[in-house]
Amino acid sequence: MESAKHAEAKGNVVLSLEDIEEINKLINAKEPVLREEELLIVEILKSGQITSSELYWLFQKKLRISRRQIFNYVIGLERKGIIETKLIQRGNSPGFKLIKLKDGGV
Repeated sequence: MESAKHAEAKGNVVLSLEDIEEINKLINAKEPVLREEELLIVEILKSGQITSSELYWLFQKKLRISRRQIFNYVIGLERKGIIETKLIQRGNSPGFKLIKLKDGGV
């Protein structure tokens, strides 16, 4: 991802929102590298790892979209290597996901 290379060239360990926006401008992308919803998720996760329920609640305070749509963006960010998720199981309960920015930047 170009944003990650740009951040690394500047000596940053973690990809910042500013790095992503700067790359979007530099490459004059027809579509942003990250969508508004993805940027919001990244911004929320800057404070540390959270559960999927917490992400949904914090996201809904800013943008009103369905839980399914939010988690489609989570899946996309995970595929892009920006975040990571971990399923936590407790006995026979359905469990929950912990979501965080990927360690060591992107």
